[in-house]
Amino acid sequence: MTRSAWIVGGGLAGASTAMFLRKAGLEPVVFERAAVPGGLVRSDRMNGVIYEPSGSHIFHTDDEEVWRIVTGLVPFNGYEHRVQTMVEGRLVRWPIMQEDLEQLSFGADALAYLAEERPPLSPDDVDFETWCLRLMGRDMYEAFVKPYTEKQWGRPASELAADFAPKRVQVRTDEDDRLFKDRFQGFPDGREDVGYADLIDRMLDGVDVRTGIDVRLDWLDGELERLGPTDAPDVVVVTAPLDELAGSVLGELEWRGLRFEHSYVADVEHAQERMVVNWPGLEFPWIRTHETKHASMQDVSGTVLSYEFTGAPTRFYPVPGRDGSSRRLNERYQELVADRLGRRGPKVRFVGRLAQFMYYDQDDVIRQALDTVSALGV
Repeated sequence: MTRSAWIVGGGLAGASTAMFLRKAGLEPVVFERAAVPGGLVRSDRMNGVIYEPSGSHIFHTDDEEVWRIVTGLVPFNGYEHRVQTMVEGRLVRWPIMQEDLEQLSFGADALAYLAEERPPLSPDDVDFETWCLRLMGRDMYEAFVKPYTEKQWGRPASELAADFAPKRVQVRTDEDDRLFKDRFQGFPDGREDVGYADLIDRMLDGVDVRTGIDVRLDWLDGELERLGPTDAPDVVVVTAPLDELAGSVLGELEWRGLRFEHSYVADVEHAQERMVVNWPGLEFPWIRTHETKHASMQDVSGTVLSYEFTGAPTRFYPVPGRDGSSRRLNERYQELVADRLGRRGPKVRFVGRLAQFMYYDQDDVIRQALDTVSALGV
């Protein structure tokens, strides 16, 4: 008898989990609310130009096995991500490069602060603002970080946990201005006419994908009861937001929502110097601008420039609240969902950023999917 698995959500977490389950000999069924799978990483095209409707996704990892997996599905180029940020009316590099500080009005004071020796703070013990102030001092913090962070998250930086700060906020004293320093970096190679949509589609090759289905906990429970233990799936993997899945019965989790506006720019190679530019100033209504063509290296006429705005009622990123209440609430949702579905027979697992309410990069999600399937022993 063929064993089966149900996967709620067809984004990167769901697609990679489905691929690994299928390789393990199960027949996965993916339920996806949207008309096409891929979630936030799925790419699209405008006038032939590949772009990312939900913002930039750079693949970077030190996990060689994960790198082999993705590059075995689609060709990746060697793009290394470099970012600019607008400070005092000029574009400088991000992360903060020590040599760039000389261009800014507070540069001398900032350099003097960096020259002082002080013990580092553990991000586990303080809030985001306190951690950043210790790292860089007030001048750099208020120019580069504070307005961007508060515009991005919609709350004072002092209310955010600092656990994500070391990966995202740095002052570099070397000449390496790449945002990421992982051994393996790249982007689906637009010169080979592929994007992230192709990566998702190849992960789901041979998988039963059912789109346009808004799965809720009551529906899942009812279907498992109707099927009974003989016909029910062996595994249910949830990759969707758990508060939404369960109808917010325990309360709503805190999410950061984004929206994007995309414009085709004809007859130019590029519309900005780098793929991503940060706009921390409150005078700018957008938070970042994105130009995928830098990373795809696609050889086509024109480009697409995307503007990112915050405050939309969408679930993009879990808000890392300082008190940890949302993560504790998500754990309660995991217990609720696992109890409701698990009593019908299947093993229940949670994979990915949305279901785990954690900030994960793409390689983290694929690794988690691989390890989850391996641990199931199927």
